[in-house]
Amino acid sequence: MTFLPDNSRLMVQTDSGDFRSYNLINKHIMKGPVLEHLIQLPNIPLWNGVPVWHCQDKEQHYLSAFFSQHWSPVPVLLIPRDLAVTRWTQGLSMIVLGSGDGRILLVRLPINHVN
Repeated sequence: MTFLPDNSRLMVQTDSGDFRSYNLINKHIMKGPVLEHLIQLPNIPLWNGVPVWHCQDKEQHYLSAFFSQHWSPVPVLLIPRDLAVTRWTQGLSMIVLGSGDGRILLVRLPINHVN
Protein backbone atom coordinates (compact mmCIF):
# COMPACT_ATOMS: atom_id res chain seq x y z
CA MET A 1 0.00 0.00 0.00
CA THR A 2 1.45 3.37 -0.98
CA PHE A 3 0.49 6.86 -2.06
CA LEU A 4 1.28 8.18 -5.51
CA PRO A 5 3.94 10.92 -5.38
CA ASP A 6 1.31 13.65 -5.89
CA ASN A 7 -0.78 12.23 -2.98
CA SER A 8 -3.87 12.02 -5.21
CA ARG A 9 -4.34 8.25 -4.87
CA LEU A 10 -3.71 5.43 -2.44
CA MET A 11 -2.59 2.31 -4.33
CA VAL A 12 -3.09 -1.20 -2.92
CA GLN A 13 -1.86 -4.51 -4.31
CA THR A 14 -3.88 -7.50 -3.09
CA ASP A 15 -2.44 -10.93 -2.24
CA SER A 16 -3.40 -12.15 -5.72
CA GLY A 17 -1.52 -9.29 -7.41
CA ASP A 18 -4.59 -7.23 -8.36
CA PHE A 19 -4.43 -3.47 -7.92
CA ARG A 20 -6.98 -1.10 -6.43
CA SER A 21 -6.61 2.65 -6.28
CA TYR A 22 -8.54 4.99 -4.03
CA ASN A 23 -8.90 8.51 -5.40
CA LEU A 24 -8.47 10.78 -2.39
CA ILE A 25 -10.11 13.72 -4.17
CA ASN A 26 -13.41 12.23 -5.40
CA LYS A 27 -13.36 9.18 -3.06
CA HIS A 28 -13.81 6.61 -5.88
CA ILE A 29 -12.19 3.17 -5.93
CA MET A 30 -10.84 1.92 -9.24
CA LYS A 31 -10.09 -1.77 -9.86
CA GLY A 32 -7.15 -2.82 -11.97
CA PRO A 33 -3.81 -1.24 -12.75
CA VAL A 34 -3.29 1.94 -14.74
CA LEU A 35 0.08 2.22 -16.48
CA GLU A 36 0.53 5.88 -15.49
CA HIS A 37 0.05 4.96 -11.83
CA LEU A 38 2.21 1.82 -11.83
CA ILE A 39 5.31 3.55 -13.17
CA GLN A 40 5.10 6.04 -10.28
CA LEU A 41 5.07 3.44 -7.51
CA PRO A 42 8.37 3.15 -5.63
CA ASN A 43 8.23 -0.65 -5.17
CA ILE A 44 7.31 -1.70 -8.74
CA PRO A 45 10.33 -2.84 -10.76
CA LEU A 46 10.57 -1.52 -14.31
CA TRP A 47 12.01 -3.71 -17.05
CA ASN A 48 12.88 -1.47 -20.00
CA GLY A 49 10.29 1.00 -18.71
CA VAL A 50 7.59 -1.69 -18.32
CA PRO A 51 6.19 -2.34 -14.81
CA VAL A 52 6.52 -5.98 -13.67
CA TRP A 53 5.01 -7.55 -10.53
CA HIS A 54 4.10 -10.83 -8.84
CA CYS A 55 0.57 -12.28 -9.31
CA GLN A 56 -1.26 -15.39 -8.19
CA ASP A 57 -4.26 -17.19 -9.68
CA LYS A 58 -5.38 -20.07 -7.45
CA GLU A 59 -2.18 -22.15 -7.13
CA GLN A 60 -0.33 -20.66 -10.13
CA HIS A 61 2.17 -17.91 -9.37
CA TYR A 62 3.46 -15.75 -12.22
CA LEU A 63 4.94 -12.38 -13.08
CA SER A 64 2.88 -9.90 -15.07
CA ALA A 65 3.91 -6.87 -17.08
CA PHE A 66 1.82 -3.96 -18.28
CA PHE A 67 2.75 -2.98 -21.82
CA SER A 68 1.39 0.33 -23.14
CA GLN A 69 -0.15 -1.35 -26.21
CA HIS A 70 -2.28 -3.73 -24.06
CA TRP A 71 -5.45 -2.98 -22.09
CA SER A 72 -4.58 -5.37 -19.29
CA PRO A 73 -1.47 -6.97 -17.75
CA VAL A 74 0.24 -9.79 -19.64
CA PRO A 75 1.77 -12.85 -17.90
CA VAL A 76 5.49 -12.89 -18.75
CA LEU A 77 6.90 -15.62 -16.48
CA LEU A 78 5.07 -18.64 -15.06
CA ILE A 79 6.50 -20.01 -11.81
CA PRO A 80 6.61 -23.85 -11.73
CA ARG A 81 3.75 -25.25 -9.67
CA ASP A 82 6.11 -27.50 -7.71
CA LEU A 83 7.66 -24.36 -6.21
CA ALA A 84 5.04 -23.90 -3.49
CA VAL A 85 5.38 -20.14 -3.06
CA THR A 86 4.59 -19.07 0.49
CA ARG A 87 6.22 -15.62 0.59
CA TRP A 88 7.27 -12.97 -1.87
CA THR A 89 8.54 -9.45 -1.97
CA GLN A 90 9.60 -7.05 -4.65
CA GLY A 91 11.78 -4.00 -4.93
CA LEU A 92 13.09 -1.73 -7.66
CA SER A 93 15.28 -4.34 -9.36
CA MET A 94 14.34 -7.74 -7.96
CA ILE A 95 11.39 -9.98 -7.16
CA VAL A 96 12.02 -12.74 -4.60
CA LEU A 97 9.79 -15.79 -4.14
CA GLY A 98 10.22 -18.21 -1.24
CA SER A 99 8.78 -21.71 -0.91
CA GLY A 100 7.71 -23.72 2.10
CA ASP A 101 10.58 -26.19 1.63
CA GLY A 102 13.24 -23.46 1.78
CA ARG A 103 13.84 -22.86 -1.92
CA ILE A 104 14.21 -19.26 -3.05
CA LEU A 105 13.72 -17.90 -6.56
CA LEU A 106 15.39 -14.56 -7.34
CA VAL A 107 14.19 -12.71 -10.43
CA ARG A 108 16.61 -9.88 -11.11
CA LEU A 109 15.52 -7.14 -13.47
CA PRO A 110 17.89 -4.56 -14.92
CA ILE A 111 17.29 -1.18 -13.35
CA ASN A 112 15.64 1.21 -15.78
CA HIS A 113 14.05 4.51 -14.96
CA VAL A 114 11.49 6.25 -17.12
CA ASN A 115 12.49 9.86 -17.69
